[in-house]
Amino acid sequence: MSKFQINGRPVVAFNTSLENNYTSLVNADVSKHYPNHMKDKVGESLIKELKPGDLISVKLEQKMVKAEVIEILPKVKAAYLSFEDYPSVYDEYQPCDLLRLPTRAEIPTEDLKPGLVVLDFSNSNEYRAKIQSTMNETMAKVKLIISQHDMIRLVSPAMILGRYVPRNNRKSNKKNVVDNDLVTDLSTDLSE
Repeated sequence: MSKFQINGRPVVAFNTSLENNYTSLVNADVSKHYPNHMKDKVGESLIKELKPGDLISVKLEQKMVKAEVIEILPKVKAAYLSFEDYPSVYDEYQPCDLLRLPTRAEIPTEDLKPGLVVLDFSNSNEYRAKIQSTMNETMAKVKLIISQHDMIRLVSPAMILGRYVPRNNRKSNKKNVVDNDLVTDLSTDLSE
């Protein structure tokens, strides 16, 4: 089970379809498959070019996931949440206006800081979570495609690895091309 942990915390813990599909994904060896990702800030430049319907590769915990862009949201004030009693595969960004204190009171913007325990009201249920980080920048609302499981998530530019290219459209002689359903970094020209 240690390969499914990050910082001693389980990535998966339940036997759900999401978790079973997550474990079947390709490991996100970013330095191997996307060597220029951080240096070139691929996500930061690519998010400016994305439009609804575009397919991208996204890092989800330790895995790479195909995602379809639904919408680009400029200047979103969001918090990255780690949910109590849930493994880290469920951690996600949520807009700060959907978060409340455990007393259900609104949270002043200046109080939204890492470590704060909040309630997430982003869907019909309420979940207790701890803020891991906050950001105020352009984000992409995407549909993550995890085998037979789709889910809608906000992704930061740092989570965007590059454009998704179907396996049959790749050049096999490119050294950075992954041998599965994910794309290389943007420094690799696949149009030759």
